[in-house]
Amino acid sequence: STDTLASDEQAVKDLCAEINDDVINQALAGGHIRHKRHPEIKGDRQKRPLKLQFDAQKTRDHFLSLIRTSRPPTVTKSGGTFIRRDLCPFELELEKQARIDAWTNNVKIGSLAYGVRDEKLIKFNGVPRALPSGYSNRPPRGFIAENELHIGSPTLSLDTSSLNQSNATHSINHSTHSNPSIHSPITPMVTRSASTAATTVTAASSQVRV
Repeated sequence: STDTLASDEQAVKDLCAEINDDVINQALAGGHIRHKRHPEIKGDRQKRPLKLQFDAQKTRDHFLSLIRTSRPPTVTKSGGTFIRRDLCPFELELEKQARIDAWTNNVKIGSLAYGVRDEKLIKFNGVPRALPSGYSNRPPRGFIAENELHIGSPTLSLDTSSLNQSNATHSINHSTHSNPSIHSPITPMVTRSASTAATTVTAASSQVRV
């Protein structure tokens, strides 16, 4: 809708203003950062990520780096908000399994010590936080079908084979098949093109991708 389009445009402007970087501001002013929802037509899906499309992969990577180092309020103060580049189908499968591993490990130890960055399982620095209410009863999609595990069973193992230590300067794993894009739940933004760089951002009640 027109309202959604205007709201998304303002959300992108606000996010770039929070970053306050000359390169990003010039790219936005020059029309080199565009956005749209994915999918474009709203269906039964609860979330439609907002994707940001960059004309240059270098600009996208710079944007991602700034998001992760400056941690703007739009991302940090919206529950469930995160930002990442777009992933290719193979990486999405890896991400799916990493989410299952992170949930399994967190439930096993009773705290939030593990998470997912791009398609990788990571362990957070610092003292793990307590599990959110009902966390153990909300396995990620695909858990039952792919893992015949039972919480509380003595055979449940802690999988850290693909673990990456988390830190503020963690580099983004680039795939030759992926577009320059990011993902988050603010209000959905998403874009994908074989000739351009896309990134995705996702925020609490809505999603954004770049």
